[in-house]
Amino acid sequence: MKNAARTWRILFLALAASFPLNSSCWGASASAGLNVSLVISSSANLSLSATSLTFLADDPAIQPAIPASENPVSVLAKVRTKGTPSLSVIASDDLRSGTDVIPISELTWTADGSPFIGGTMSKTTPQQAANLPAGAGSYQSAYRYNLTNSPLYLPGTYSSTINYTLTAP
Repeated sequence: MKNAARTWRILFLALAASFPLNSSCWGASASAGLNVSLVISSSANLSLSATSLTFLADDPAIQPAIPASENPVSVLAKVRTKGTPSLSVIASDDLRSGTDVIPISELTWTADGSPFIGGTMSKTTPQQAANLPAGAGSYQSAYRYNLTNSPLYLPGTYSSTINYTLTAP
């Protein structure tokens, strides 16, 4: 009997040695990979503190330049791009009141600081309104608009539309 118990003990130890005592023997596990992808697109956001400009003309001898009542107009440009962003402005037409016309080139603006720049309005060629650096950023300044006054302007309410375009290539 002693030999039989000893044989069983040796057999049990031999079997136990062939099965390691870890969780893989007694349970299951699995793993899986997950690829992560992030897409960031170029973006451009432009805001102006005014949606219209009003010029109230007085005697040209007293007031050679007519400031916009809304001056200064705050401008905020936010861009995210690998390229060089641009801010430009163009007028849809001259200032018109019926058949009377004031050339849009009589409208000028100044900028309070870099990278924004002043200029003269055009209806044919977009005018650069800022020298923005390459890459992403947020830029804030103010524009001040003036209209040259002339005794040749006929009474009336003149209008046109100017459009700013901020691009982030």
